[in-house]
Amino acid sequence: MPAEVDDGAHLTVLGSGTLLPDGARGSASYHLRSGTHRLLLDAGPGTHHGLPRAGLDWRGIDTVAISHYHPDHVTDLPALLAAFRFAELSTPLTLLGPRGFEDYLERLAALHGPWILEPSRPLTVVELDETETWVSAEGILSVSVRPTPHTEESVAYRVDGSGWSLGYTGDTGPHPDLHEFFRDCTVLVSECSIDDPPEMDTHLSPRSVAAMASAAQPGALVVSHVYPPLTPEGAVARIRERYDGRVSAARDGLRLRLLEGAVTVDPQAAPP
Repeated sequence: MPAEVDDGAHLTVLGSGTLLPDGARGSASYHLRSGTHRLLLDAGPGTHHGLPRAGLDWRGIDTVAISHYHPDHVTDLPALLAAFRFAELSTPLTLLGPRGFEDYLERLAALHGPWILEPSRPLTVVELDETETWVSAEGILSVSVRPTPHTEESVAYRVDGSGWSLGYTGDTGPHPDLHEFFRDCTVLVSECSIDDPPEMDTHLSPRSVAAMASAAQPGALVVSHVYPPLTPEGAVARIRERYDGRVSAARDGLRLRLLEGAVTVDPQAAPP
């Protein structure tokens, strides 16, 4: 566990949508602020310009964690790395990803140019698997992963601070290992891409989200990444039929504060 005590964390939903164009919802992206740290989970389309629109300083991001390489989760990563070239920052930047992440970045550099890996600040790339945990330099945050049944490299993330934790499924199908991985998370952000009965085993449906949450017992469940014809509100209603915990639909601009034993909506939250 992290060695230093922090005063909680603030989670901002930048993108609660899917790959499909949506004027109200960008693709997957979540910003976590804890102490001096600014961590970005995934960087789907809309992230790059969504940060300043949400009132977040993109220059302050020191860690980016990518769950997998589908475009709705990683398309804006090259744009963000390009922006860092002009920020004149001295603070280190850490890129976290699953196995093969370094090769993926090298292929991005071959496609776009070597500047992809030259963000004008110290850069560290870390590939994580289920045997490893990344801990921030000050010991405030720890980040761990579990493989998910979505792509060969896809992972879910768990971020632990002092007395709080954030779980993020990324894209995944049902898997019992995730139940324990997310156990007692302060907040669990879960995809719910498809309706029941599911037509594929590489995404979650209301039934499988409810089963995971019932076993994991997070303080709050936030449902995101919902494909039509299912709606976020419809997904929440179906989950509530099988799960009696706190559950709500993610929306772009939603802000949550994570404290030991408590989850609150940030008073600076954007309107629905």
